[in-house]
Amino acid sequence: TPEGLTLDTDLTWSFVARLTAMGALDSGAIDEQLDKDATAGGQRQAAAAKAGLPSPQAKERAWRDAVEGDLANALLDATVAGFAQPDQRELLEAFVDRYFAMLPGVWRERTNETAQTLTIGLYPTLLASPELLLTTDAFLATEQDAGCVRLVRELRDNAARSLRCQAVDSR
Repeated sequence: TPEGLTLDTDLTWSFVARLTAMGALDSGAIDEQLDKDATAGGQRQAAAAKAGLPSPQAKERAWRDAVEGDLANALLDATVAGFAQPDQRELLEAFVDRYFAMLPGVWRERTNETAQTLTIGLYPTLLASPELLLTTDAFLATEQDAGCVRLVRELRDNAARSLRCQAVDSR
């Protein structure tokens, strides 16, 4: 710990989550920190950190827990927030088609709040590309749920804006 830096619980969790996402610490560090902070907040932090682990198995587990599970709203939010890590893009590619496939069922069967959390939080923003825009457009051409369509259109616009900014930056 650098001199003068106070490591409170939140900062410690930030370090644990980032270091495990980078592969510098293993998942045991998450469990160890959760043992020290067995609060509701600690459980949320641990859920986010576990979703951020850099392995296909961790991503699959987080996806299954979020999309197919029955997590409390706070744990769902944390799991979804930890899922997409900027340095793990290759691990997210396997979930693009699954994202669009799960949306209709989520909007039919889950609460509006849960559907919004999953729609916004799991959209593959970090994979913004012309292909993602085409895949999004194909989904929007067939989806009927107004809430889902509105959110996915906004997410698509964000991805398109990112691509335009990247094009400007590359000049």
